[in-house]
Amino acid sequence: DGPLLVLAGAGSGKTKVITEKIAHLIHVGQVVAEHIAAITFTNKAAREMLRRVEEVCRVDTRRLTGGTFHHVAHQILREHGGELGYARGYSILDREDSRDVMTASVADCGLAVGARRFPKADVLIDLVSMAVNTQTPLADVLAERRAQFAPLTDDVLRVARRYAERKHELNAMDFDDLLLNWKVLLAEREPVRKALAGRFRHVLVDEYQDTN
Repeated sequence: DGPLLVLAGAGSGKTKVITEKIAHLIHVGQVVAEHIAAITFTNKAAREMLRRVEEVCRVDTRRLTGGTFHHVAHQILREHGGELGYARGYSILDREDSRDVMTASVADCGLAVGARRFPKADVLIDLVSMAVNTQTPLADVLAERRAQFAPLTDDVLRVARRYAERKHELNAMDFDDLLLNWKVLLAEREPVRKALAGRFRHVLVDEYQDTN
């Protein structure tokens, strides 16, 4: 029982440790599957982990909360997104969708055309994503990674705000929003945090080195 970190090379059995741990919790510790979260980084790793859990534990993996960080965040936000002003049926934007929303946001700010060269939608999306994932102010990310656009910082920030507004108006989140909004629920919504802390008695993370 208690925290455990396993550091070992490829193919040495780290995923096996997690699957056997879950089996032990369920069959020896009498922990119900609904109180276990098994999370990993990629879809492929998640499928493999859950397949092996089902094989070893002889339990329907749909009963436990499992999958990638984004998948688990999506499940939680489906349930608690109303706390952040989202309707239950919110949509998830893929890269092309995000590009369309960002392009519209640039246009909304009157920056789609003009004499000054303005960052393309893909560049803006990457900058916003970096800011979200590193929890760094967007102005700092812009200065460090795209210094040529530093004179346009105020306009870039204005577009980023409009991008966030448009997504909310569309009842939509991009992939970064899934993680960020999950964090906001935990950090700023005490009843939700307590409910999740009560539900997940055991959290197991595979491929931990890939986690930001």
